[in-house]
Amino acid sequence: MPQPVLIGSTYYLRVHVPRDVLERAAGTTMSQPIGDRIYQLKLTTHAKASLRIKDWPEAKRRFSQALAALESHWEALRRGLRFLPTSRRWLSLVRSWRSSSTSSTMNPERQRCGSV
Repeated sequence: MPQPVLIGSTYYLRVHVPRDVLERAAGTTMSQPIGDRIYQLKLTTHAKASLRIKDWPEAKRRFSQALAALESHWEALRRGLRFLPTSRRWLSLVRSWRSSSTSSTMNPERQRCGSV
């Protein structure tokens, strides 16, 4: 079972990418929850991210949360999904959906005036 790795005085998530998804995962970036924030993690032959903590019990908690997200990403790659949207991509999709839905339901009178 993988565990947090102590490098210097900070704990890290460091695990090898499984061989069956290595070709698809290498070079990709994913959104990785660490603590109460989301960070971008670039995958190579391994995944490495700072857990941003020096306390062992908290490092174990953050590690298990980050590892679960990483394993779900690998499972999605196994199922054939080419990418999992990052938080920035999700925001872009929501904005484009919102703008298309509001423009189609706008009052024609308001459209003519150019106000939103």
